[in-house]
Amino acid sequence: MRHSSISIFLLLAFSAVCQTLTIDRTKHDFGKIQETERAQTKFKLVNTGVAELIVTEVKTSCGCTAGTLRQDRLQPGEKTWLDVSFDPTGKAGSILKAVEVMSNDPVKPRQSLQILAEVIPLFSCHPRKLEFRFENGYFDKATKTFRLSNDGTELLKLLNAGSNKRKMLRVEGPEITEIKPGEAQQFKVSISPEFKPKKTVYLSVFIVTEYGGKKMHRSVRVLIQVPTASAAPTP
Repeated sequence: MRHSSISIFLLLAFSAVCQTLTIDRTKHDFGKIQETERAQTKFKLVNTGVAELIVTEVKTSCGCTAGTLRQDRLQPGEKTWLDVSFDPTGKAGSILKAVEVMSNDPVKPRQSLQILAEVIPLFSCHPRKLEFRFENGYFDKATKTFRLSNDGTELLKLLNAGSNKRKMLRVEGPEITEIKPGEAQQFKVSISPEFKPKKTVYLSVFIVTEYGGKKMHRSVRVLIQVPTASAAPTP
């Protein structure tokens, strides 16, 4: 116990004569934002130590989040700003992203910041996942449907609809290629008669649209569930 107390004392004493990175907060919540609304905020970084602080790297958890540091070297007492932006395009619902700040702070060389948001999509698919079951050589259903709804305030134009595995899935869309705000159109997803899966697989259906002059897309996951004992026999 005594050795532990001595270690803590030495660590505190060491940090008191070194550079220390202090950030004004550890997270920022943008709240509810529209899908096309690029959100921005900034974090204040201060060197509260007595030696030069160097920020060596700023990393984000994905390409939709960006962090730009205005100054990477801080003298004791000096401050700077970390500008963080979040692009919600293609996102929906609750979002959690991370920004990591690496520095020569000997106590906390890596500090993580959280970015939160509730993204309201301009258009959405219902449901976002379709499930087919293949058992004893047959599918429970050969066709299932989903709806694409325009949740925004502008006209939604349908450009393309298809599957990443066309030999397995066929996608049929509506004859109408424009969806007005508040309206929806139905799509049909069919299993190819020749498709006899041997194991459970995930496939995707994609929808390409144009909204407000910008090309955007959505996807629906398709689960082909195959119980082990019901896999198609090998010819």
